Amino acid sequence: QRQMCIRDSTRPPPVLELSDQHYVVESLLDMKTTGRGTRQCRLYLVKWKGYPLYESTWEPESSLTRLAAYRDFHASRTTRV
Repeated sequence: QRQMCIRDSTRPPPVLELSDQHYVVESLLDMKTTGRGTRQCRLYLVKWKGYPLYESTWEPESSLTRLAAYRDFHASRTTRV
């Protein structure tokens, strides 16, 4: 017998703008590099506002560079010694 995954109905819905779904970044938790040579890509583990930690997702750097969370993440990493 298959069990269905039931989503938490208390989570806020995505912010809708011009019929596109936009989610709010709460923080960046980690970073990893994938690929080799010129095909390297940085991915960031994103904690989404209003969603549980287990629903965090890996997102490409190109989607995040304008966010304050991106700047905060790198600032905190350079001050850690």
